Amino acid sequence: MYDIFFIGKNDSDFARLKSRFLTAKRITETDLHLALQTAAKRSFTKMFWVVWDNLILQDSFNFDYKASEWDMEYNHVFRNGEFFDGVCLFPKNIKISKREADNRFFTNKKEIDT
Repeated sequence: MYDIFFIGKNDSDFARLKSRFLTAKRITETDLHLALQTAAKRSFTKMFWVVWDNLILQDSFNFDYKASEWDMEYNHVFRNGEFFDGVCLFPKNIKISKREADNRFFTNKKEIDT
């Protein structure tokens, strides 16, 4: 399992995530670019999950997706309703511009319809 990071200051949503996944960590940095860099530095796994604080995470989402060896260089973006701007799985050697982070629209990505 990959590390899980909750990015934001919403206490109740983080508590809910933490109750399901005890190893989840929280980053309260408001600059999303810096928050992603912090997550990459604090991650102990090859890739790491990011849950944004404005998402309503369904209980059916289990963080059990495993990226194939040849997909480890891509940012994996999961469907959030109609758009691919939900939970993300990033490689530890993340290379994302500030503009990509601020808009949560990533160029080097693989869209996962889950």
